[in-house]
Amino acid sequence: CEELLESALTQLQIEHIFIALLANIDPRMCEDEIKLASFSALQFCLRLADKFFKNEEERVGIMMNIFANCEHANSEIRLKAMLCILEIVRCYYDYIGGVILEKIAIATFKSIRMDDIEEVALIAIEIWSSICEEENSRIKSSIPHKQSADYIRTAYTSLIVVLLAGLKKISMNDGNDWHISVASTCCLSALSSIIKEPIIASIMKYVSENIISHDLKNRNAALLAFGAITKGPPKSAMNAIIKESIPTLVLLLKAPKSQVRQTVAWTFAKICGHHTEPLSDVHVL
Repeated sequence: CEELLESALTQLQIEHIFIALLANIDPRMCEDEIKLASFSALQFCLRLADKFFKNEEERVGIMMNIFANCEHANSEIRLKAMLCILEIVRCYYDYIGGVILEKIAIATFKSIRMDDIEEVALIAIEIWSSICEEENSRIKSSIPHKQSADYIRTAYTSLIVVLLAGLKKISMNDGNDWHISVASTCCLSALSSIIKEPIIASIMKYVSENIISHDLKNRNAALLAFGAITKGPPKSAMNAIIKESIPTLVLLLKAPKSQVRQTVAWTFAKICGHHTEPLSDVHVL
């Protein structure tokens, strides 16, 4: 299915394959091996299923089956279900509003908060990063039929809480550079590019509460949150905040923990990349 050309199948064949795969991922299907194989095939067939997704009743039915599997005891099935949701938001952005968006939020937020398999939670975060990416693209586009549906603004209040909590989740695998904390930071950065200035109050409240913490995870999370919003909001709204924060950042460069120093250096790099004006003040230098 991954390498299959759409022209290789008739519409009737696509429908028969799709219906068979959907039957095999039904929550009542007890055979995990069959369900896993079906999910693997479904992930790559979804791009051919536009007829199903254009019909509201059919797409809601499909999505409810997939959402049910996000609760499965088998972590591989949960992962496959999340991967299918990721493919759906990429292929069918215009059809994921309403109850489907609500269910996406419920499934992904629960996974980010509670799933004991990091890879599943990472895909859940990537789903929102993909929605952010699509909306950023549509906001910049002048194509009339490619307008943003503002899913991110709809989910923003709850999404930011989940992402801020994710900043404190450091991977137990020292060799893993991509973990929940990093993924949450990237998603938060994409989120700030859409929400703009209104995101500042929530983030700075979080930063002020955690930057003085003696807990390494809290302090590191505060730095990540601050660095993540350096690009999104307008410079006019950020320059004074950045200027005021520099003495604290400089002090943290002397922190005994190398992880804190590294995150401060990253934060300064983000500031230098987007806000040179506060750094040009001779008193700051």
